[in-house]
Amino acid sequence: SISLNTMFCRTRPCKRPATLDGSNLSLYETEEGWVLSNSGKRPDANAQQKNFAGDESDCAKWCDSQGPWKLCELATPREGCQDCGAGSTCRHYTADTADTCGFSGSGPPKYTSICMKPKPLVCSTHGDPHVHMFAGDLTHPMGVGEHKLLASPDNAFSVHACHQPRADKPKVSVNRGFAIRTPEGVTKIGSDGQVSVAPGVTKEAVAGGLTKLTFPQGEVIVGGAKGIDIKVPHLKYQGKVGGLCGKDDPDSPFVDAQGNTVDLPRTIWYSSPQQVEYQQKFADTFLIQEPDRLFDEAECPGGSVSSSQEPQKMFEGCDPATIMEQAMRQCPAGRFYEECILDAKLTCEVNAEEYELATQAINDLQPTTAPPHPTLGPTVWNEVPGMRCNNSEYKIWVNQEPGENRNAYPMSLEDCKTSCEKNEKCGAINWRSSTDGTIQTCFHIEKPYLTGPDNTCEATREWANNMAKFGAKGSIYYPVTATPGYLG
Repeated sequence: SISLNTMFCRTRPCKRPATLDGSNLSLYETEEGWVLSNSGKRPDANAQQKNFAGDESDCAKWCDSQGPWKLCELATPREGCQDCGAGSTCRHYTADTADTCGFSGSGPPKYTSICMKPKPLVCSTHGDPHVHMFAGDLTHPMGVGEHKLLASPDNAFSVHACHQPRADKPKVSVNRGFAIRTPEGVTKIGSDGQVSVAPGVTKEAVAGGLTKLTFPQGEVIVGGAKGIDIKVPHLKYQGKVGGLCGKDDPDSPFVDAQGNTVDLPRTIWYSSPQQVEYQQKFADTFLIQEPDRLFDEAECPGGSVSSSQEPQKMFEGCDPATIMEQAMRQCPAGRFYEECILDAKLTCEVNAEEYELATQAINDLQPTTAPPHPTLGPTVWNEVPGMRCNNSEYKIWVNQEPGENRNAYPMSLEDCKTSCEKNEKCGAINWRSSTDGTIQTCFHIEKPYLTGPDNTCEATREWANNMAKFGAKGSIYYPVTATPGYLG
């Protein structure tokens, strides 16, 4: 069989992608250069390992093993260098003097060097409700009552969310305010959007009627009563976060309130049995009871664990094709596109305005966030016929869900491409159709799982035979102008 990554690399130069290919490198930004101070000097490393056998992903893991770090560097002798010494060196930096990445001195450097910067630790919760965990996973807690989103290592800073059921669909919960505890007191975003702040907390009005809260130890929250985005200092929180936001480790993001790692799939379809398992084994453990509550009973009526509750049925009370046509057209592109689509499936409503505000909030928190597919013109799509991705954990079912709504409505190839362009997680699509067009399936394949050693996209004779047997056709399509470092 031929892998998608192999076929791609045969047609153009390959770059090593910063992906979740069994590592945590996706939590870091990489660029060529040394670790430098603002004055262009080389600061001393906090720790280093010479004769390092590994790539930048291995170096990032080694830096993690040495404790929180500000910058990490992998230096390798250039080919032909006579006085460079043997082997690579991985360096770990925490000092305030380590500020940036670049090359210093005149002439070509003797070493190639990869400089790694931790990405900000960001967690978001919006909609009915969804949580973008620190490790990037998208989850759907549906409990009732006060729940812990995250807490600092010393528990001095903690964020609680009030989850309450929708009146029309009680199996679906929504965010109804947030409470943030610091040593100076409790800051609250009420269900009416009113904000009261504790001493030392800075409050600032930002676009869309949202509020930006800056806390004394560097934590920042942007949002309102229905959703917030949280950014916390990497050096303080790396490897030590907890709550519904999860652990900042792509290999094991689900750690319950007792500190136990919970084995759950990386993609949890809301209508699947994994959703109940997620709620029972993970989300319900973060339900807050007295005396640890930050809301009073009137502000956030208490709840009990909801692990036995079956998920809300999709499209209950609406026509799937109609509501999805509206959702695909109205939901804003970017980080929250997938949540907006799921809310439409669950509630038969398109909450485009709410997700426009959520997008404004995350852009205020991370102004360097790139658009999903930066292009100079229309996206050009390449087709790789007869291919499939074997590991379904790494796909987003756009117009299907497991169970009763398996083939709720057809989706054309052009609509499937458009939905991928709007979803920042999408690196390619897998589109399939019956010969008569009555069944059309659109999968988004997440960027991290398209390249690297764990690639599961292959052209197989079995796949071609099965498609022919059922009178169907299908291909992988990927945008050649997608985000650099993946397939574009």
